[in-house]
Amino acid sequence: MKKKLLIYILVLIFLYFVGCINEMEMLEDNSTLKAGNERLFMPDSLRDLIEYDRNSMDQYSIRKLENILELLYTFPETNKMLNSLVKDGLKVKMEITGGSSSLGEAWYDPIYPPKIGFLREDCITMENVLHELLHYYAMYNYVPYRDGVIPACEEYEMRVLTDVIMQKYCANCDFKYQGMSPDEGLFYQPYIDWINNLINTSSFDKFLFGIEFKKYGTICIMNLQYNDKTTHDILQINDLNYYIPLLLETFLFNFKR
Repeated sequence: MKKKLLIYILVLIFLYFVGCINEMEMLEDNSTLKAGNERLFMPDSLRDLIEYDRNSMDQYSIRKLENILELLYTFPETNKMLNSLVKDGLKVKMEITGGSSSLGEAWYDPIYPPKIGFLREDCITMENVLHELLHYYAMYNYVPYRDGVIPACEEYEMRVLTDVIMQKYCANCDFKYQGMSPDEGLFYQPYIDWINNLINTSSFDKFLFGIEFKKYGTICIMNLQYNDKTTHDILQINDLNYYIPLLLETFLFNFKR
């Protein structure tokens, strides 16, 4: 009888300590979760940057977009970009247009008031949001892009830089590369290798970079022209001959300092 009582007491003591340990783990998890939420909290200044078209966007799509902006705010390069836009007192309207569009899943319209549009709610992805915000940033910071003299260079640089940032911070996520389609076969993996080299390099050889940029850019622009005839008058492959690194040099190196 005494032996059974002793075993019972020992079991109670064991369960007590297990309960304490579980409670401590729960508190630790909650603390970690709160810290994570604080890191992902979008500051009011960033909220002021975005105006939502509430006629086309419901609460779900707005929250989805805000979650993406919160994540982008945690990446050093895009954090500096967003803070720069906020500091300049800029504002962009975001909307879902619906229907069909020759502009693709998402686009940036610089005509005042500037807008970023999405074809559907499922087109609100991190890579699409990032791509269009880069257009918005470029429009206010780089004269060649503001003047629209080399649109093919602008478009492809946004695609490459989007892929660099997505690959650097979201390599394990499911996202679509914008600078090269898997349909391009033999060029696809070399392009991804090039993106990884850009991420890992400690120096920036403009000449060598320009060669690779033109090579992959030509393939991408030709593909865009083939799939959408309206881009023939907008994106000219010859523009790539006049390309000089603008955003890529800034984001890859200046923003790292």
